[in-house]
Amino acid sequence: MAMIKRPPLTLCGRMYVSPKDKDAKRTVEEGIERLIDFTTYTGYGAQVLLQLPPNFDDWKWVGKIAYKSIENGIEVELRGPLGVGGAFAAGMFNTFQDEVPRRRYLFRGLFDIDQWDPSKDENIIMVDELTDIMLKTDAVLGVGLRNKVRLAAEDYLDECRKVEEGITYYSFGPQCSIIKRNPSDIDLSELDEWYKDNFDPIPGFYLFFTGAEGYERVRYATRKSSLKANLAMYGGDPFVAIRTSYVSPSIVGVYGVVEDQPPPLSFNPDTFNKKAKELVKTDIGEVYVNTANDPNVQEELKKYFREESVKEVVSRINEGAKEGIKELREEYERIERYYEQLYEPPLKIGRRFSYL
Repeated sequence: MAMIKRPPLTLCGRMYVSPKDKDAKRTVEEGIERLIDFTTYTGYGAQVLLQLPPNFDDWKWVGKIAYKSIENGIEVELRGPLGVGGAFAAGMFNTFQDEVPRRRYLFRGLFDIDQWDPSKDENIIMVDELTDIMLKTDAVLGVGLRNKVRLAAEDYLDECRKVEEGITYYSFGPQCSIIKRNPSDIDLSELDEWYKDNFDPIPGFYLFFTGAEGYERVRYATRKSSLKANLAMYGGDPFVAIRTSYVSPSIVGVYGVVEDQPPPLSFNPDTFNKKAKELVKTDIGEVYVNTANDPNVQEELKKYFREESVKEVVSRINEGAKEGIKELREEYERIERYYEQLYEPPLKIGRRFSYL
């Protein structure tokens, strides 16, 4: 590939160094090597956001990878466990303590270190294609579309997670156009039919155009909603994707190549409940829950997935939404009582001290 003139862009790799994953450190080391190759070839900037467990004690290893990263121009930030959504917000919007991100870069990218290799030719082309289309269309968000998707070891749970991603996509704003490209002509034979026919809404590779008209609105909405809802676990990525679709004229997707890796060994279905419980507290909550319960959406999903999978996910979303609404009501009642107490004392004092 010939060297081309590229816009200012910084790509941030995120990963939780789980104590349960014996290969986590090796994965991080490989990810940093790939980022070095990516920056060397493209001239783009790079950062690494590592989440460490509370009992982490291998600081010699941290020092080694931090030194290697910084030596090659890659910034490193260490955090405690943030959750998937927390890492998303930290990587995309906190931007390493930089309050005005467009001062440093026009595009801000975030990807899962254990899932994507940005140095692969197909993925470099993917990034270049995303920036080109987003500049032309003023799209706030672009995503790297996966060439294969496996979300759980068990077939049933894998399908349920794909149903939930389908609901996320069908929650997108109707005025937002979807642009899909496959410039490298990547083989999609392993990809589920639903993803081929529709869109991959939360693929673990995101690019934000900080110069787009709607970028600051998405950034503000994310921070505002984070005050009301805990988006730190699995709610962050879908919230931002859905919220962006109501601000941006389009969302761009370009196919790339994901790494061969075993699917998550365990996935708790209660995650659907917890995600819905938090999303319902945000300004896209009503859209998300209504979409899940839309008969037309359910029928569309049943064309690709088993009916029991669709019913399971919708049921859990409704259970979680009810719990979230209950918590919202309790919070409003608490605030109401607070203000009643705040303004009552002066009246009582006035009655006690009649000369006032």
